[in-house]
Amino acid sequence: MNKTDNPILNNFRKSKERDKYFKIRNILNLIFIIMVIVTITLYFVYPLPDGLPAFFSSCLIAIMVKAVEVYLRISITHKRK
Repeated sequence: MNKTDNPILNNFRKSKERDKYFKIRNILNLIFIIMVIVTITLYFVYPLPDGLPAFFSSCLIAIMVKAVEVYLRISITHKRK
């Protein structure tokens, strides 16, 4: 069996191709990683009763950014099929 004849590998290669949202998804992933670092820093720097709103808001923003990135990734995957 040739490398190009394997349907599983061909499907995997197609999923790795760059789509039109590739740069946007990478930027969103970078923002997500930065927000996670900020959230962890807020958790350790500010005392918990007073720093809880800042911790939860930064955590919520990070989760929302990741949700947008996942939505873009999944929408591209479903459009290909």
